Amino acid sequence: MNDRDQRAGSAGGLADRVLALQSVADRLGVSVQHVALAWVASHGTHVVPVLGARSASNIQDSARATELRLWAEDIALLSARPCDNDQVERQ
Repeated sequence: MNDRDQRAGSAGGLADRVLALQSVADRLGVSVQHVALAWVASHGTHVVPVLGARSASNIQDSARATELRLWAEDIALLSARPCDNDQVERQ
């Protein structure tokens, strides 16, 4: 596989990851940002999500993600390799 093919596959993997994040967020009634932060935090206490914010309200909103608990199925879906995400509905 050449570099161009790897980049194309990587872009597709990112699109699949975003679809998975959106799917979980829609089901839980929260933002994709909350799901992404909760997923990163679910990797253990040795992993700390880094927040980027343009305003104090963004920081406060992101901090609420600490209250979100993902189901094991959600974590498995979000952690799957892109080719494993066949169960994510494409919109």
